[in-house]
Amino acid sequence: MQPRWARNWEAPAIAGQESQDVMWALLRLYQLDPSVPANRDAVGTALAYLETVDYANDTMINRYIELDDTSPANIGFYTVNPGGYPVQFSPAPPTYQNYGWEVPSQLAALHSEYDRLASDTTVMKRSCQQLRADTAHAVDTTVNNERWITTYSPGGPRSGATPGDYLDTRTFVTNMRTLAEFVVRTTTDCVAWNY
Repeated sequence: MQPRWARNWEAPAIAGQESQDVMWALLRLYQLDPSVPANRDAVGTALAYLETVDYANDTMINRYIELDDTSPANIGFYTVNPGGYPVQFSPAPPTYQNYGWEVPSQLAALHSEYDRLASDTTVMKRSCQQLRADTAHAVDTTVNNERWITTYSPGGPRSGATPGDYLDTRTFVTNMRTLAEFVVRTTTDCVAWNY
């Protein structure tokens, strides 16, 4: 489990987005089985470190954070292959925009859930009103009641690709989870809904 170079622009580093994903997973595991406190404890350790990292206005976190050093001069983007992507080390993202160099920070939400789980391990639920609105959106945005389409543009997350529509797994998973929750909760805590 030692950090290694991956693609030529993926330095051995702490990865902001992936670290947040793992912390959410650990909190969920702890919620399911509080008899394993190591899962929640690991999140506390990670938060204590990541909350000291320089990120913009508490809203963004760097994709790569230099190992063992969180000074702003050493948080940035470094590539080693001069053929293709340029060799550079800079706090500013490279000019190619087909990759996520900074990602939204979820540290505040993670810390809130970490604190809540210290005394309450019940599953957080959307309000029935929010669930109904999310379900209506999922149903209303289907194409021919078969699929969900996501549109992208050259300036969007798939920069450089031909503009158009595609099937996005994230959209599918989000909507299917909403529909599944709707079915379950209409027979439990949302029985008073007026259809």
